[in-house]
This record gives sequence, C-alpha cells and structure tokens, in this order.
Amino acid sequence: MRCQILSQIFSSPRFRVFAVAFFISSLWATNAGAGAASADEGAKQFLDAIYAPYVSKNGRGTDYGGKEDRFFTPELAALLVKDSEEAGEEIGRIDADIFIDAQDWVNLTAKIQLRSDGKTVDSAYVTLSNTGMTKRIYYALKQLPSGWRIADIRWEGRRDSLIDILKKPDDAKDASEVGPKEFLEDIYRHYTSQKDVPFNYLTGKDADLYFTRDVIDLVEADSRAHVGEPGSLEFDLFAGGQEYDKIKADIQIQQSTDNTALAVASLNDSIVGPSTITYNLVKTSKGWRISEMRWSSEKKSLIEMLKDSE
Repeated sequence: MRCQILSQIFSSPRFRVFAVAFFISSLWATNAGAGAASADEGAKQFLDAIYAPYVSKNGRGTDYGGKEDRFFTPELAALLVKDSEEAGEEIGRIDADIFIDAQDWVNLTAKIQLRSDGKTVDSAYVTLSNTGMTKRIYYALKQLPSGWRIADIRWEGRRDSLIDILKKPDDAKDASEVGPKEFLEDIYRHYTSQKDVPFNYLTGKDADLYFTRDVIDLVEADSRAHVGEPGSLEFDLFAGGQEYDKIKADIQIQQSTDNTALAVASLNDSIVGPSTITYNLVKTSKGWRISEMRWSSEKKSLIEMLKDSE
C-alpha cells in the first residue's frame, strides 16, 4: 500500500514540476557558487602575477610602462600615460613603485586578501613585508571583458589615492593647508560610491590621517580589550550605520578658531536615512584631525563609547 501511494506521488504532474524546479534551482546555486569562486580565483591570480617579480629571488618588479592597458582600467591607464608623456625624461607625479610604495625592496613578502560579497570581487588589500617593515596597499578592482584590471590604488598612511595624485592640479593645497570643511569633504568623497578604494580609517597609519593621538590611543586600547571581537565601534563612524549606499553629505562649520572647529555633517542615504554627525576638530601640525564625534542616532559620543570599554 505504501509503495502504491509513493508511486502515485512520484508520477503526478505536480511532483514532476516540483522536481524540475528543484533541479534548476540547485543547478543555478551550484553555478552561482562556482562563478563566485572563479571570480575570486581570477582576481587573486591577477594580483599574484603582479607581485611574483617582487617576491622571487632577484626579481625586478613589475614594469607596466607601455602596457598600461594590461594592468589598469582605461581611465587609470590614460592618466598614467598622460603623466608619463608630460614628464618626458623627468620623474612624473609618481615617485615610487606603485605596487610596493617604495623604491627598493629586499626579501619582500606579499599576502593578498580579496574583498567580495560572495558574488563579485570589487577590492583587495595586500599586506607587504619589506626589510622588516609592514604596510598595506589597497586596490579597487574591476573585471573587464579582457580580464581583471586595477581601477585605483591607495597606500597605507597616504591620504591621496593613485587617481587623486594623477588628477590633482599643480596648485592644489597640501593636506596640512586645507580648512576644516575641506578636510571633512575629503573624507566623505569615499562614500559617494561603493566602488572606491577600501577606506580603512582606523587601521595602522591611516588613523593618523584623520584622528588625534588621544582618539587613536583609545581605539588601540579598545582593540586590545576585544581581540577577535568587533569591539566598541560596531558601525561605520562616518556613515553612522553598518550599511550604507551612496551618501550625500552637507558639511557646515558652526564655530571656528585658528586651532579648533565645530562642524555638522548632514547626511542623506537610502539605507541609513537622514542623520547628522557633529565633529570636534583640532588643527595639528599635519592638518585638521577629529577629536570627538557625536551621532544623532546614538546616545554616546565616540570618546564615551571607547572609554566605556576600558
């Protein structure tokens, strides 16, 4: 009797439709997973090939001169060619090897880590060890029909990315000379597109570009107290949330002296929604830095959050 019932179920039109649908969905999931793995593998192989001449014995590095289109997106390749042509026999705007942020290397090692949402790879960072010194280099990546290409590069401890340097006017102000509003606007340009170079403002030397030493000390203490855990700062400080789309930021300076400023950033984002962030800024020898932040969506300020974890 049981076999007869099962036979009737398996032979029914409804079951056959369900079986076909299940097979198709399983096949799609398998192919999607394979596609993601293939994308990851391709991006990794692309960067591995760039760094192979640096980590190998007697390697001479990767020379992209005359082959820019093999490594970079059309926009970035055109900027590099233009800079080279304008410089002629002189050194152009790039004064170091862009792949290692140095002119020389000895016993260099490179650890490549991709950033992906499981479907597409859009960025990566490479941790380099060169004669005992460690630094990170961040890549914005794009997959073109011709293969993986670099859309932009940023180096740990440097405010400007490769595109920033190549596009910057000759009379542009130095970072130490910009005003408090320009300082904050420079931060929020990273949030106008999710395809930007990874913005790691609390990592290593990068934190020194944006925060006072007092804040950095508290962040480092919080990290030590929460090894392997998210820590007290569980959201993007400048976005005011864990997720964001393309943020529009209106920066207004409320108060300002030669060495201090109070600024309000009015944000509008389709995910986070309208919000405000209040900044206390201090002028240092290196330029403006953030000494405190308050969010309209949070009860505690940045300093209060960090001190509560002590």
